[in-house]
Amino acid sequence: MDDPAPIPLQEPALHKLPVEIIQEIASYLSKLEKASFCLSSRFTCYAVGTQELHTLLRHAYGTKFDRRANNRILERAFPSHWFCAWCDKFHRHDRAGGPLDFDRETPRECAQFNSFLRCGPGFTLAYHHVRLAMNRHFCGPEYGIPLDDFTYSSKQMVKILRANCQMETITKARIVANQFLLHAACTVTIPLRLRPQRDIASEITKAMPQVVVGHRSKEHGHKDLVGVIQRFLSMMPPQDFFQSEVNYCGQCSTDYQVTCRYLGPLYSDLRTIEIMVEVWRNLGVGKSPFDALWRAHGETQGQKVVGKAKTWSPMDKSEAGVIKEAFQKEGELERLGQFGTLQGNALVLKSWG
Repeated sequence: MDDPAPIPLQEPALHKLPVEIIQEIASYLSKLEKASFCLSSRFTCYAVGTQELHTLLRHAYGTKFDRRANNRILERAFPSHWFCAWCDKFHRHDRAGGPLDFDRETPRECAQFNSFLRCGPGFTLAYHHVRLAMNRHFCGPEYGIPLDDFTYSSKQMVKILRANCQMETITKARIVANQFLLHAACTVTIPLRLRPQRDIASEITKAMPQVVVGHRSKEHGHKDLVGVIQRFLSMMPPQDFFQSEVNYCGQCSTDYQVTCRYLGPLYSDLRTIEIMVEVWRNLGVGKSPFDALWRAHGETQGQKVVGKAKTWSPMDKSEAGVIKEAFQKEGELERLGQFGTLQGNALVLKSWG
């Protein structure tokens, strides 16, 4: 059977218009719109010219911040690159990279200085991963990386007060109301004999990965996280199951919840305690590595921690549970908070540009 004949490529309807008509259309556009229009195809570039684009990118307004904003025009035109506000230049998109393959990416100083969210050697979430995910969300698949690249799970043994304990971690990401949300959960199972040990709650959080418990102001522990775990372990008589209310860590714009339960036969030496910490982080819109919503979360330069919490936190007064609700309901938001505002009956989302 013969192969079917290839379908001929159709010429865009815009290209069938005379050059004079294209130029007349461009005369009604703003400078920013005309610069974008000239990059839509070779034909429109020939018809409109690149003068407005050159002026906008090189000479307009005169501040580097305006130039960075205008460079988004080029970012849309060339999906193979993304604009780095830290370096003030374009970087090539490493197609083989991502949070699960960070070691395979081209080493760059900006990635080292813009902080990380880590979960062992298999998962390192850097700022540019959020940027590329948002690029894909707004511009199309060829512009970035899919949210599946942020899905990760691991099981390992960790030492807590010299005892071998099993730990399991999972991560998942969603974009809700034009903001990047990350859910991470870590479950640690400890032997019952560790329950009365001094500082056991602190040791448990120290064993958990930074993507779950850490933020820029502290390596381990969201606001009152250690206290929530310690209150459960100190209950007399102990409860078989405990789940805290959703707490909000205003130091890094994160909701967290603690779930604990006892496992195994009663009065048995094999009885264990399972402690799970779940977090829902708002990492912002990915517009810039200087955005406080991003910089509040990650560690910098390896394990170094810099700055005070209040320096990075933009939302200390947010209502607990808003981020978790947004992640789980995906746009069915009853409490908008930082995700947008209501104007009449319309939901106005925060913009990306």
